[in-house]
Amino acid sequence: MNILVTGGAGYVGSVLLPELVKDGHSIKCLDRFFFGDEFLSQKQFDGKIELIKGDAIKTIPKFVLDNPHVLISLMYLDFDLYEPTKVALENLVPRMPKGAVIAFDELDNPLWPGETQAMIEFCKDNKLRIQRFPFDPFIGYAVLK
Repeated sequence: MNILVTGGAGYVGSVLLPELVKDGHSIKCLDRFFFGDEFLSQKQFDGKIELIKGDAIKTIPKFVLDNPHVLISLMYLDFDLYEPTKVALENLVPRMPKGAVIAFDELDNPLWPGETQAMIEFCKDNKLRIQRFPFDPFIGYAVLK
């Protein structure tokens, strides 16, 4: 399976990417690499992950233009901030078929209001039924209908 991981050099990526590589998936990792990309330069990842370095505000629209064939089944947003979350929603949700899942890492979190604000604005035209996991009050997700 082809998988796009945004923020793959962060905490979620550090847990998720080794499992995806082990399962044989083709991975594109989009990240600013603010804290470096040493984690992803490990030998276990050689040739198995394509790194897309840069700010999501610029790299997501370019990624969509460069990859017109891409469909997204699961999008886990962990930007925390308004603008990259908004750009991801506007550019990537149109690539998501019915039944695809959007998940938000910091939804309704008072420390990171930008992700919630971007979702609220996006949902004015795209109604989402947000559901929660019992183990974390800030992670929300929706299945597209």
